[in-house]
Amino acid sequence: FALSNASSNSLEMLNLGETASILLNVMQFIALKLVIIQGVASILCGAVFAPTKNRSRFVWGVKGLVGGPLAIIQLNKLDELP
Repeated sequence: FALSNASSNSLEMLNLGETASILLNVMQFIALKLVIIQGVASILCGAVFAPTKNRSRFVWGVKGLVGGPLAIIQLNKLDELP
């Protein structure tokens, strides 16, 4: 919703005026932050935490991308594999 062309049209239908553009900017900023957090979590899981626990870098990189910070927490709770 935040990054599509329909966002501005649907907010115009609500007759919010200048508030609509401010609201759209806030939604876009939040969406960008969420994407960045997911990317950082993926890199941390795959490149930093997974090798120290003898886990698959690829698998935990994907889990970090999908799960974000929750995947980091879960990986840190796991024991090291032999």
